[in-house]
Amino acid sequence: MKRTFCVVLFLIAPVLIGCARVTVDEPIGAAAVPLDTDQWEGRWQVIGKDDSDVALVDVLDADNGVLRVQGYPMRSADLTVQLRSSGNWVFANYRLTDAPDDGPYEWVRVDLGDERVLYWEPVHARFAELVQEGLLPGTTSVRTTAAAGPGNAITEVALRDLGPAEIDRIMAPEQGVLFGWEEPVVLIRSDRLPDAATSTP
Repeated sequence: MKRTFCVVLFLIAPVLIGCARVTVDEPIGAAAVPLDTDQWEGRWQVIGKDDSDVALVDVLDADNGVLRVQGYPMRSADLTVQLRSSGNWVFANYRLTDAPDDGPYEWVRVDLGDERVLYWEPVHARFAELVQEGLLPGTTSVRTTAAAGPGNAITEVALRDLGPAEIDRIMAPEQGVLFGWEEPVVLIRSDRLPDAATSTP
């Protein structure tokens, strides 16, 4: 949860803080994930260290798997999310709703359940290695900020032109641990819980 908070702050004020990112130039995933509006629209609660985190979700384009998420991971956040799949994997690609149309996307691996969502963030260091080794197309760039600490540099990873072969490589177990499997973020549909009528949005 802290990592995602850092991601959105980076998008809003990149010169003020230091966060490592793995971005894609186009949404990752071969096909859009069709959405059931009734299952998605509403209030979702983040389960974890701070259960007060709440996301408000609206479906923008059900056929193409496009959502709008507001209020998480910070109250002023307003994200557009595209859900896409490759094989049995689902990816959520997101950026600020008012971001330029040609801007990059952040992305996570997602598991969709019955009124609950789990997601795992890319392990930045491993993706940097894959790019530097020529196993994934993209670039890495280094920058230093005060937030990174004295003498600390941040390596940005920008994946580009990912085709089916590259996505298969990302999903292949022989690549090692590319996602934070031990630290999933869990969201549950909270406006259908018994006390939802009396709780504060």
